[in-house]
Parts: sequence; structure tokens; C-alpha cells
Amino acid sequence: MSRARDVITPPVGRLDLIVMKFIANRARDREHLSHMNVRQEELQFVRESLALLAANYPRGKFPDEAGKIAMAMQVVENWEAPA
Repeated sequence: MSRARDVITPPVGRLDLIVMKFIANRARDREHLSHMNVRQEELQFVRESLALLAANYPRGKFPDEAGKIAMAMQVVENWEAPA
């Protein structure tokens, strides 16, 4: 566990970090993702994670979250994994 500003958070693994960066979709996150050389199997994990999130955050109840998830899904589909 790490502690920052009195908030205790569990450590984040590579796969969870990749999912979060696709959801955040900021220029610096996309740059980080390109440097991380996200592999095809990791992209599949991201797709599955985003599908679960989409099911739990329907657009009607959570429009902001659902919009971010939908945008992340589009970015992932257009992302090219290294050969």
C-alpha cells in the first residue's frame, strides 16, 4: 500500500494501469501507452475490462462515466499493438 495525502491506495498492476490510461485518454497517457508497448493480449484484457465497466455504468444512469468508457473502447479498437 502507498500513502499519498492521507489516502491509502493499493498498488496498481500493469494491466490495471493500462486500463486506467485508456479511460483517462489524455495526451500524456496515450504517450505513456505507446512507450509501454501494450501487447495484443493486454488489449484483450482492456476490452474485457471496459465491457464489464460499461455493463456496470449504463449511459442513462452514469452519462459521464459511460462516455469515458465508450471513448476508451474506440481508442482501444484503433490502437496498434507492436508486432
